[in-house]
This record gives sequence, C-alpha cells and structure tokens, in this order.
Amino acid sequence: MLKKAIKHPLARRLTLREYLPLSAWLLTWFVLGLAVGPADAVRLFAANTFVQSARGFVALEMVGTLSRRVGQGEALRSSVRRAIGIDLVVLIAALAVTALLAGLLMWRGMEVAAGMVLIIAAALPARHPGGVLVVQRDREAPWRLGAALAGVAGAALVWWLGGQWWHAALVLAARDWGGLLLTALAGRRRRPHEEPEAEPMRFAELASRTEAAARRRLVYRLAKSVLSGMLGPFGSVIARTGRGARLDARISRMVPRHRGGMTVLALASGGVMLFFLMVAREPATLVLAAVSARVAASAGSALLWWNYGTSLKLDEEEDED
Repeated sequence: MLKKAIKHPLARRLTLREYLPLSAWLLTWFVLGLAVGPADAVRLFAANTFVQSARGFVALEMVGTLSRRVGQGEALRSSVRRAIGIDLVVLIAALAVTALLAGLLMWRGMEVAAGMVLIIAAALPARHPGGVLVVQRDREAPWRLGAALAGVAGAALVWWLGGQWWHAALVLAARDWGGLLLTALAGRRRRPHEEPEAEPMRFAELASRTEAAARRRLVYRLAKSVLSGMLGPFGSVIARTGRGARLDARISRMVPRHRGGMTVLALASGGVMLFFLMVAREPATLVLAAVSARVAASAGSALLWWNYGTSLKLDEEEDED
C-alpha cells in the first residue's frame, strides 16, 4: 500500500522535493549542533539565511527560462551563452551584497557570524552560473539528493573530527556543490518542454519570469514564517507540503499586484532586519534578522523587475531550504 501510494505523482513529488530534503536538512542541523554547540549552530543558520537572501535578491530565473529551449538547437546554445554572461554578473552582485551583510555584522561586533557568511558564500558559484551548465539535466531529484548527502556526510565528519564553526560553515557551502555534481553525473536528460521556445532568450522574458518567481517565493516565505511561528517544525512541514502541491503558485497568481503594497512590505521587512541587528547580538535575534532579510529579498526582487511583470505559469520549482 505504501509503495503504491508513493508512486502517485503528487506523493512522489512531495517525497522527493520536500520530505526527504527536509529530513536530511534537519539531520544536518542536529549533527552540526552536536559538533559546534547550539549557539554557533544558530549563528550558522542565520548566516546561511543571509547568504540565501543575498542570492534571492539579485538572482534571475535563469534555469526555468532556459528549460523551455531544451531540444531547440541553436536557440538553446545562444541562450546558454548569454545566460552564462548574465549569471556571472549575478554572481558578482550576490557576492557584493553578501560582503555588505558581512561588513554590517562585523561592524556590530559579530565577527564569527560575519566569517560564517563569507565562507557560506562559496556556494554561490554552484548556482550562478553552475545551474546554467546543467540546464539540460533534470535536477529535481539529483540536486536535492546531492545537497542532502553533502550536508549529512559533511556534518557527520565535522562531528567525528571535533571540528570548529568554520568547518561547519564549509559543509553548508558544499551542499550546492554536491547538488551540482550529482546532477552533472547522474541527472537524466531533461525532456523538451511541452510548449518550447524556438527563439533565443530575451531579457524581458527573463525579467518577467523573475518577477513572477519572486512573488511566488514571497508567498511561501510569509506562509512558512507564520506557520513555523505558530506550530514550530510542523509549520515548516505544512508550508513545504503546500509548496510541493504548488499551492504557493496558485495563491501568488490570486494575490493582486500592487506596487505600493510590495514597497511597504520590502521596506518594513528590511527595517525589521536592521532593527534586530542593532538591538542585540544574541544568536536568536540574529535569526530574526535573517528571516526578515529573506522576506525583504523576495519583495525587493519583485520590485526590481516589477515593470516586466505578467501572469506566468512557472515551470522551475523552488528548491531552497
């Protein structure tokens, strides 16, 4: 009965995309907490969230845009060449934002957290332009499995060897590289899209998909924050279940597009981040600042590309933790 249930498309997607990665993610943090202690584990969590916020603010929806051109010959090759150039710019911008965040933490006297941010930022090239390099591979299962294996194995190694906080930060940086490596080695060739694009990628199309992805990501981040605050880890499971069932995409298309409201949300969440960074240096306060930064990044990304926004059905699924 269980085997038959997992074969159901929705059950399989939830298992591969959400529940198994979440289990590996929680196990990674449990082992890291044993290895470096709860205080540094909390700092690591906040530092990782800051790095993901920086990437989410400047990144473009590259893989989803390119995937529509798989099997289209010159259109794909031309688009990949352009995408690599754009993603290198994205990488530089993400590193610059990350450096600013690390500088702010250092200015506030949180040198360890700043060091964690800088080390974890080593994961950024695996996404930009690493994701473009494997765009012809189906990464749904291998990327998540590779990241999970890298995280769990690395955390176990840190615990076994009695490593320090910077070893744990290297483990978090290695997760995306593990996903990229396994996708390149074991990912199946991506099937051509049902509605392929025969023309090379246009920047307006890329920006439009980025704006739609940012609004969808924002819906998920807000729902996860509320549910986790109310129900703890169970809230995260519920939020992930909704994302796996693509409820976040449906809700984001239903929410009215209003530039003023998005601006208020971006400024408010950014202000909350700065407030928590200024009032204390405790690890728990740092996490609140990082979570606020994640919301501000999604809202800020939507605002950056607001003028390109249209109603789109996104193909590429969010795979961040």
